[in-house]
Amino acid sequence: MAVDFFAKEVEKLRRRFNGIYGDRTIFDLRSRQACILAICRASLLSQSIRDTTDERKIGEMTRELCAIQDNLNRFFDRMEEQQERRLYAGR
Repeated sequence: MAVDFFAKEVEKLRRRFNGIYGDRTIFDLRSRQACILAICRASLLSQSIRDTTDERKIGEMTRELCAIQDNLNRFFDRMEEQQERRLYAGR
């Protein structure tokens, strides 16, 4: 059950990334690259959580995955706000 949860959370990050960067023609390549690498790391952590039996390591990896998720979600929120402001300003 917990394994499916982490895999679904990583998939949510992927969908959100595609929603932000999928329809943009102009964007910052460094931020895009950082997001891609963070999502890859979250995916690796999800797989490691599934494969690991050590409770302490699972806890550490879970905290790291949650931190990545929180940071990416905050970044995506800011990107969406910027896009809404641009649309409102008529750009």
